[in-house]
Amino acid sequence: MNDKGTVKVLVTANAAGQPHAIVCGSFGIIDEDIITVGEIFMKRSSEYMAENNKVAIRNIRRDYIDLVKDSDDMTDDYKKRVQDEIQKVVDEMIGKIESIASTKEKEIMAI
Repeated sequence: MNDKGTVKVLVTANAAGQPHAIVCGSFGIIDEDIITVGEIFMKRSSEYMAENNKVAIRNIRRDYIDLVKDSDDMTDDYKKRVQDEIQKVVDEMIGKIESIASTKEKEIMAI
């Protein structure tokens, strides 16, 4: 991984499973969940990375809303409030992802 002469390739896929691969200047693995990537010059990879994060957040939302719906310890009104709060957090996080992706796209297009 750390050999400067080694060709490194980043492969991403969109929500439909279409792969996209690019050669990267550098990347490293911090732990099993975090990969750092440097010198990505491809707009499509950036878009796929943003979309994958949004899909992950939506999947988490679905899991938590299912837990709330299945709960016998909450009234229907309280369940609705909790679901609304979950959606609010999801909307905020997706907004942040879109903002970061937009900034990154502008950087990529400026190169």
